[in-house]
Amino acid sequence: MLRTVGLCVIVISGVGCGFAMSNELGRRKKMMEMILRMIILLRGEIRYGNKSLYDAFTGASGKLEGKYREFFILTAQKMKEKTGDSFGTIFRESAGKCLNLDCLSQEERDFIHWEISLVILDWICS
Repeated sequence: MLRTVGLCVIVISGVGCGFAMSNELGRRKKMMEMILRMIILLRGEIRYGNKSLYDAFTGASGKLEGKYREFFILTAQKMKEKTGDSFGTIFRESAGKCLNLDCLSQEERDFIHWEISLVILDWICS
């Protein structure tokens, strides 16, 4: 009897841990897909629209929804203020306020910042 109860507890806790990990990986995948979409939108606005950085963020925000739209709008507003902060600082502050990046690893966060920096360098060089 006690063995059966112990076996049930182990199986139920294993299933619960599996569901929790699956949920976390699902959120992580969705976040990465949306960030990829944001990068593609920015590239398109900069390359093909030949827009300034502020206009690229403003234009791309119209194609996003929810917290991602708020992130683009906040970033554009901070760039418009011209406080003298670097783009990296503005980007990190806006991401910290609007996006919950806790589900991503530090490597993934660094990669996102690096990729956005490449988009900006592409805008500067073109």
